[in-house]
Amino acid sequence: MQFIKPGTNIDFIGNRKIAILISVTVIMIGLFSIVINRGINYGVDFAGGTRIQGKFD
Repeated sequence: MQFIKPGTNIDFIGNRKIAILISVTVIMIGLFSIVINRGINYGVDFAGGTRIQGKFD
């Protein structure tokens, strides 16, 4: 099974400036978001542990 057919010519090096621009833009948006929100919100995902709740009469 071939995903890319023989003889296909993709110019990765020719498009490197566009890829770098997109990468830097995404990184800057992420850093700007961290600064605006005053840090990273770790949320519930990193709380850990198990909670068992029971009710008795």
